[in-house]
Amino acid sequence: MPGPPFFEGKHFAFWFPVTELRVFAVWGSPTVQDAAVALEAIWFETTLPIHRAILDVRRLGAVPPETFASFEHFMQEKKGQIGRNVERGALVHAGGIGGAAAAGYSSIIGELFPRELFASLECAVTALGFPASLATKIDKKLVEIEQGTSKADSIELFKVREWLRRNYANVTVETCAKAIGTSDRSLQRTLQEAGTSLRDEIAGTRLVRAQQLLVMTSDKLLAIAQAVGFAKPHSLIALFERHTQMSPDEWRKRHRGT
Repeated sequence: MPGPPFFEGKHFAFWFPVTELRVFAVWGSPTVQDAAVALEAIWFETTLPIHRAILDVRRLGAVPPETFASFEHFMQEKKGQIGRNVERGALVHAGGIGGAAAAGYSSIIGELFPRELFASLECAVTALGFPASLATKIDKKLVEIEQGTSKADSIELFKVREWLRRNYANVTVETCAKAIGTSDRSLQRTLQEAGTSLRDEIAGTRLVRAQQLLVMTSDKLLAIAQAVGFAKPHSLIALFERHTQMSPDEWRKRHRGT
């Protein structure tokens, strides 16, 4: 099974320090090209189960107008999908240019989900219901990113997961490689370097989508199984028991609080 996604660009990082919390950190002066990669990561988030989110702009510098415009256009267009599976959010800033940009951005795109502004990462983490020690873990990760010692998912692996999100049935290395515009050998090398396989990626994609449907809909198990590419519910039940040690019904009750 693939682990939680971790995407990194020249001016951003997107990862889950714990299963229920996404951190999106932006620093420096991101270009339109930086924004395009970052927005791919944000769009990937819409495939995930309900979670909480932190936007960290403490090190954000001056944002070029064209970069700001690309973010605004994307978020306005996709905000229904993006806001739907984020339970609560926190925006962390250090005042100055970054704080002003963050406040202005928030006022333009509106409230995608309940969110508060904080001048301290520790306060943001605890306000979202996590231990203060998690803030130290997040800052440590940011230092690793700056030093180049972190390991992000490749863009090619991201493209595989994005394509699999829409294609569950009859997937082969050949069809997947062709769809993302690479060779069979290059795809296999990408998967091996990431410590995963196409079979594991398909299983992970099905599991994440099924979790999302279990939380966000009241669909019967048969309908959800078929929606993620299984003919019968018992295959979905086996997938859940293997990777979550719970049945789909148990998982739904726990995460919906019912």
